[in-house]
Amino acid sequence: METAFDVFTQRGIKDVSMDDIVRTLKISKKTLYDYFASKEDLVLQSCHFKLDKLKNKLDYISASMDNSLEVMVFGALEGFKFFHGSNENFKKDALADVELQKLFSSTKAELDKRGILVINRGLEEGMIEKEQNFDVLVSLFHQQLLEAKAEHKIAGTPEKNCFDFITTVLKGICTDKGRKVIDGLRARYN
Repeated sequence: METAFDVFTQRGIKDVSMDDIVRTLKISKKTLYDYFASKEDLVLQSCHFKLDKLKNKLDYISASMDNSLEVMVFGALEGFKFFHGSNENFKKDALADVELQKLFSSTKAELDKRGILVINRGLEEGMIEKEQNFDVLVSLFHQQLLEAKAEHKIAGTPEKNCFDFITTVLKGICTDKGRKVIDGLRARYN
């Protein structure tokens, strides 16, 4: 399913046929249809699979990081890598698919809830100033990174730019204790 997802996100859903998937996976068409009733079913199931994989990575990050700011930075980087790899055709095709929109909408709602929990953890740890608005953070991240167009070229890799953006935004909402953590992350990963 991961390979099928990658093909759809690289080329767009409409630009990929079941024959393309069969050739890529080196399986028979019958085998593919034994598992998936249609291309739409394959697209939906492969998106479920990849989103579940993303959520598992985020769970691991949340459980293994020392503090909320590390969870925010590395969780956001995982989300960025997931969504940054999709081409415009895939995004356009996905927007036109009602089932995918339901899946993405429910996933966004779940990830937003997780984000609020991490923000609350940051408040409890004394890393984040009180009265921060999670919706503003998500909006900034989405607008500046996920919707960045080619004409807005910034030196560095997309992941490095994402890291710099996230740490800059977070530094603005952190306490002194949190800013020290952000400075430490920047020193380690820059």
